[in-house]
Amino acid sequence: MKIKNLILISVLFLGVAFLVNSVFRSDERDLSDKNQVSEHNKSNIKKTDSDKKVLIKEIKYAHENEIFFKETVANIQNRYEFEILFKKKQYEFIRELRSFLKSKYPGQDTKILFEQYLKAAFPDLYEQLILLTNKIDLYNSWIEQNPQYFISNSSLNEIMDKRREFFGKDADEIWAQEIKNSKTNSAVKDFAENTDDSFSEKVIKFRETINALYGDNSESFISGNSEKLAVMVIENRSIQNALTDMENEERHVYIENIRTAMGMPEKKVKFLKSYDMAKDKEWEKGSDYRKNYDSINSESVGDEKEEKLNELRKNVFGDMAKTIKIEEQAGFYRYNTKRIYGKN
Repeated sequence: MKIKNLILISVLFLGVAFLVNSVFRSDERDLSDKNQVSEHNKSNIKKTDSDKKVLIKEIKYAHENEIFFKETVANIQNRYEFEILFKKKQYEFIRELRSFLKSKYPGQDTKILFEQYLKAAFPDLYEQLILLTNKIDLYNSWIEQNPQYFISNSSLNEIMDKRREFFGKDADEIWAQEIKNSKTNSAVKDFAENTDDSFSEKVIKFRETINALYGDNSESFISGNSEKLAVMVIENRSIQNALTDMENEERHVYIENIRTAMGMPEKKVKFLKSYDMAKDKEWEKGSDYRKNYDSINSESVGDEKEEKLNELRKNVFGDMAKTIKIEEQAGFYRYNTKRIYGKN
């Protein structure tokens, strides 16, 4: 009986022990599973946060791009609002926008973005601008294949004929200023090289040409470009040849008349005349210097020659002697160059 009871107690003890052990193992598995779930959730949370940061960055980038796009469109509209109807301004706008996009997005194809800007900025003119863009592309391709038109001495008339093949009558509007500049240059050349008419007759013809080109703005054009026009006439080879054969006083009067004819103010004309007279004296001094320089250079050698040349420079140029010496050591002899009357 005692033995049976002992066996029964032992079995009960083992059962309880097994049950307790099973419960603890189950708890361990539960804790392990919970830990795994927890780690998994943490991983998911971290991943989600990372994704959110990327997403926020992308949204911010897109938002900034959208703001930039809208601001650029607004700037375009403000700048070209009243001028975009003119073909010349359309041509300039297309070239400028393309250049801008090329510099902002180097190496990228910006064709679609370019078209988006056109449509956003000027929706009513979009088709017209696209058509002009295609013409520009064809024209640029032709230039690349035929650079000789611009490298050689092809006349503007020849170039304009080719431009009209691509742009039709719009070419005359797009390059109107270039045509005017060319005709102005021709008028200046005719004035300078015309030997059949008197000076006053040449002035009249020149003024008539300018009036025909610039109409009501002719006086404004002349007053705004008088110095440039005078320089173009005076530095013309035919005029320079004529000035070379004149005595100083005659030359001063002739140059003064040209400057006045080109619309230069009287005060400026008088100032430049004084400048020219001072240059006459400088060149006379330079001419004498060159004669003495050549004489010393041929008759003396070594230290003696250098000493005499230094003394000559000091006597003739004073404080400028060092500058003259440096120039000559570099191979530049300012008074050996050909003088351009009315300039130096």
